[in-house]
Amino acid sequence: MTAIGPGTRVECINDKWFIEGVISGPIPKDAPVKGGKYTIERIEHRSLEEDYLVLIECTEYILAERCFWSIHHFRPIDEHSTDISILQEAHDRGMRGEPVDGDTVDA
Repeated sequence: MTAIGPGTRVECINDKWFIEGVISGPIPKDAPVKGGKYTIERIEHRSLEEDYLVLIECTEYILAERCFWSIHHFRPIDEHSTDISILQEAHDRGMRGEPVDGDTVDA
């Protein structure tokens, strides 16, 4: 599993907050929604059983405290992306008939 910490992007995989008893009052308007993507601001260790996330995008307060969310409701996102110039170069080389990484040229 990917290590997570402040700055890690996560996706909400379960937005049933009230059913699990995470929130005892009204659910905040900016509560994470299933499929939503969020950034971890910090991780709080509030119990022996689980950790909670404070998310940058969720700014509401309950009882003068920032809302926090069960870590089990999220999964890390692998946001590594390929620079488009790498793909463009491979395409251009292929169009010119030049070998692209892993290709061989027939003589």
